[in-house]
Amino acid sequence: MNLMRSMLIGVALSCAGQAAQAQHCAELMHAFAVPKPEVSLSAGNGGVELSDCSLGETAMFLKNYNAISRAVPVTELGELYGTWLGDDVLSYVGGVTVAGQEVLRIAPDTDGKLGIEQFWIKAVAIPGQIWPWDAQLGYRGQVAHGTLAKLGNDGRYSGKLGDATVFYDGRSVEWTRDHDLFVKSRLNRFETAVDFALDDDVLVMRYETRHFMTFEITKDVVTYTKVADHAPDQAILLIVSAKLSQAQYFDCLTHQITRGQGPLLDALAPRTLAEVETMLQPYIALWLQTEQWRVDFPDATKMTDDQWEERKVLTMKLGHMYAEPEYQSLMESLGSSDLGCPNLN
Repeated sequence: MNLMRSMLIGVALSCAGQAAQAQHCAELMHAFAVPKPEVSLSAGNGGVELSDCSLGETAMFLKNYNAISRAVPVTELGELYGTWLGDDVLSYVGGVTVAGQEVLRIAPDTDGKLGIEQFWIKAVAIPGQIWPWDAQLGYRGQVAHGTLAKLGNDGRYSGKLGDATVFYDGRSVEWTRDHDLFVKSRLNRFETAVDFALDDDVLVMRYETRHFMTFEITKDVVTYTKVADHAPDQAILLIVSAKLSQAQYFDCLTHQITRGQGPLLDALAPRTLAEVETMLQPYIALWLQTEQWRVDFPDATKMTDDQWEERKVLTMKLGHMYAEPEYQSLMESLGSSDLGCPNLN
């Protein structure tokens, strides 16, 4: 474990005891799909408890140590296909950082390669950037994408073999440059070969990074839990629409959507998630248009009279849509119901 990673864990754990004091560990672990520890943990995980969690339970919010100890190398490509939600939630559950979450999508590519898409999910748009959704409201805020080629038959893959290549997106993922660079350095998983292993629905990925001056290799491991392909997109859509806390709700709702049951689906009934997504599409599409004005004209005084009028019309139309009874009913359901996600304050 490198020095920066150790420092991050130390800070997170030293502050974690101040967060979510009123919550029970069992509630937090269920909401974030964190299992009880079954293995003894390595040194460097501090000694401060998260809420009323034990040291071992607190460490499981960082990565799934059970899966790390049991996972076996992946030999069949199809076992990797799907959408994987990062297990590292300790820093924002503990109140150390603002919420942001890694999602990894893996799909078949040509000639036995893996197609990968890596995302950093944010419910708050970075200033100067429009929301990274496509026309179908799929979240497209990529950090990296490309292909990985198989090395041998032991779960090892590389983006630097033949025509296998990983490309990195230039968009900002956090508001300040120092935090943006720090998060990107944490997400830099594909500079060298990676090893994939599985323990049921948990993906264990071992990877290496190089020190920027010495080129010394540092090894690390990250874990992901498999979720329904549509779950992260639907969860962040609901969070943004209802102005919910990403830290409290994103992982929690993503896991409920994946399970197909829970307080969220009870609150939406008799509406289905697919119906809610279809209903929200015109609202979000119009809202994105109004947001584009903010991006294109950060200084509103420089807009022409025609531009002012067009923006005014869009804003009024959006206000009328928000006042529609069907929309108000949905927002009331999301805002007044217990969605099964413990308060982190």
